[in-house]
Amino acid sequence: MSSKECVFCEPGHFADKLIATNELATAFLSTPRLTPGHTLVIPKRHVELPSELTSDETGAIFDLIGPIHAKLLGSIAVGVDIWQKTRPEVAQDGHKVDHVHFHILPSTPGEELYGEALNWRRPNFAPLGDNERLQMLGLLQSENQ
Repeated sequence: MSSKECVFCEPGHFADKLIATNELATAFLSTPRLTPGHTLVIPKRHVELPSELTSDETGAIFDLIGPIHAKLLGSIAVGVDIWQKTRPEVAQDGHKVDHVHFHILPSTPGEELYGEALNWRRPNFAPLGDNERLQMLGLLQSENQ
């Protein structure tokens, strides 16, 4: 996809939802949103994968995430989740945009997101076994460590 086809690259797309911006990144309220205060942070350059971000872009993104995270925790939320999902097999539509973005999701007790995010008893939260540990270390560790 090109930036010409990307809603996040359209001039003025988030002007009425803008929270903060810096030289390389922008933060704005998400619509649709999962919870009140749901915020998206994107690089200004059209990038589809996190691995394509420069270190300066990553720093600029987290420079925006930090203060927003703190404001949410200090006001409407007792927890904040930060997500970045990469799912190239899912077609772009009104809910999915092929421009890398980070979700900042405030949560409070009693909300579904809070309960699901903290449900450590779900089957996918399993102990890390030796075989899996060794397999993942072999895959993910740098040879130069």
